[in-house]
Amino acid sequence: METAEALELLQRRLQLLESALAEATDSVERRRLRDELLELHRRFDVISDSSVAGPLEPLRPEPGAPAPTALPFGPSTSGLPESAWTTAARRDNAEQSLTFLDAAAICLLEKPLDFTGRACRREYWWFAAFVALTQIFVAFVLYPAGESGHLDGSVGFLIQLAGVGLLLWIMVAHLAAAVRRLHDTGRSGYLFLLSLIPIFGPLFMLVVLSERGEPETNEYG
Repeated sequence: METAEALELLQRRLQLLESALAEATDSVERRRLRDELLELHRRFDVISDSSVAGPLEPLRPEPGAPAPTALPFGPSTSGLPESAWTTAARRDNAEQSLTFLDAAAICLLEKPLDFTGRACRREYWWFAAFVALTQIFVAFVLYPAGESGHLDGSVGFLIQLAGVGLLLWIMVAHLAAAVRRLHDTGRSGYLFLLSLIPIFGPLFMLVVLSERGEPETNEYG
């Protein structure tokens, strides 16, 4: 079979599997379909890099290798059109690789005033943890140091002023991250105003901000 014919057959099979995955509701069946889609994408890449399609041997993981929790997709090299399933797989990979320091750098340095776009759960909650630790540091270390009698009055005032400025900057960055997190779930950032309602508001926002983001591209990105 020629390479073009093999690629065409794989494309058709991929489209059928993606349709089946979109309609599947059983978690076991969805996992099976995702695994099969992953193998077919790998096959597509192998055939694309070959001048002639040879026998398609099943691609098996190395013995003893753990089952992947995320689909290892980087930039598309297969030439396949970007699908909703592939987009979701890339988004899952990006979220799972995000670290505490990554989230702090993104929210505090790259997007402190960005109220557009989206933020995944790990980005928001890692940054929320960073905000909590920073508030503790300012309240129990930086601010008391400014009031300490061991420092000159002007130096102590500057330290306290720096602490207040840091808290204000972090609060704005935290608000921007929360708005982007709401966008990730397909909701308007104005919904964050509900957090001003005593008791109910914060509890409601805790649930909403913990929800999984929409796997496909939405109106916010």
